[in-house]
Amino acid sequence: MQCFSLLHAPSCRVALALGLLATAPLLASRAEAAGLDCDKAETDADLLTCAKQDLALAQTRLDQAVAQSTSALPPQANALFTAAHRAWVAYRDADCKWNAYDPSTGTSYDLIQTACLADLTNSRAEEVEAGLGAQ
Repeated sequence: MQCFSLLHAPSCRVALALGLLATAPLLASRAEAAGLDCDKAETDADLLTCAKQDLALAQTRLDQAVAQSTSALPPQANALFTAAHRAWVAYRDADCKWNAYDPSTGTSYDLIQTACLADLTNSRAEEVEAGLGAQ
């Protein structure tokens, strides 16, 4: 199943939330330090806390990969990469806002948007890391 628009596919919103839960073991040590076991998170508030932690980890991973890429590229390629990456960030932010928008979700909006941001950020980090191996 491909989820291009979470607004039109409730099953995609569920899949995204379940995907977030599947990444919970990666967050366990950090979340447990904060007194929260993401493996057992059930409330929207706890799930959102875990999603925010997942996003923070994904963003750190992406930032490190981008820093490695930009330091390894010649100036002209660096400028192209930086412009492309900035465009990607704008796309990610807008796409996740769009995908999370559904008046019927109520308080789940933040959870869906944050999980989307984490998912896309992890995917981008994988792309950038793969590019590092190709250089």
